[in-house]
Amino acid sequence: MVINWGFVFSVVNFFLFVVALYWLLRRPLQTHFAARAHDLEVALAEARGAEQTAQRRLDEIQKQLAQSEHAITELKAQMRADGELDRQAMVAKAHEMAKKLELDTERMIVQELRKNKETLRGTTVDMAILMAERLLREQLTTEDQFRLVRDYVQRLGSLH
Repeated sequence: MVINWGFVFSVVNFFLFVVALYWLLRRPLQTHFAARAHDLEVALAEARGAEQTAQRRLDEIQKQLAQSEHAITELKAQMRADGELDRQAMVAKAHEMAKKLELDTERMIVQELRKNKETLRGTTVDMAILMAERLLREQLTTEDQFRLVRDYVQRLGSLH
């Protein structure tokens, strides 16, 4: 087997280069990687804190949302109840107004009936008087007139 001294020299040279690099860069790389690790740990801790804060805020918001939904449900129920009470009050008032209107109408009808009865009575009396007058004129004789006047005068005389 033939040894290629150029290749061996290159490998030994590379190995010495790596050892020299390691020795020269070991401290700065350790410091750099330690600082980087520390920075990553700090960033990770901050991220965990931010996550916890965000989770607490999310929990608060979800709690507020649940309370809001509950409040909305209660408000809707209250509004329905108030609406039903208002509806019942309006129906009761409408019934009351209808009853009052009915009573007022009945009173007006009774008044109109009375007025019409009185008017009819007056008309009937007037007609009866006219008919009686006409009958008296047709059937009353001169003798009857004298007799009526005599009876009237006697009654007047008996009063004094």
